[in-house]
Amino acid sequence: GAAGGGGAGGGGKGRDASERGGVQWVDVRLAQLLLQFGHREQALAALHEALRLAQQNDDPACLAHALLWLAHAHDGCGADVWGRLSPAGEREGEAAERRESAQAALLERCLSRAQELGLRDLAALASASLALRASLEAGVAPEAPLPGAASAGNAAAAPP
Repeated sequence: GAAGGGGAGGGGKGRDASERGGVQWVDVRLAQLLLQFGHREQALAALHEALRLAQQNDDPACLAHALLWLAHAHDGCGADVWGRLSPAGEREGEAAERRESAQAALLERCLSRAQELGLRDLAALASASLALRASLEAGVAPEAPLPGAASAGNAAAAPP
């Protein structure tokens, strides 16, 4: 797996729930770090592992956070602004439209889960990202990055 062995949180019959429970958060943190250093493919692998482990360990909060970071990683970004669309040349074509639709769906799922779980900060980030995407798609680009976008993203991924 992406976070030091796919079996780290799997199986786990000999481990108690508290030992297994944090592994998915480690994968989310690893993905954040990998994105910061521009290792997008490895970050995607870590996020897919985090999603798998969050489902396996019944951790809906981690699942919601991982969805937000997955949308962020699929956006092709490293450590830049939430919801940034790919350059115009990359947006052309059917594959790019499917990718952008999938990114929006991830953000909508994240928003829905965050609202269900009462994770207000995460819901605000997902909502802001959806709004930014919509404004960029409409041709209305913000002049400056969202205030605290980089620091808010890191704070939002902290375990509750």
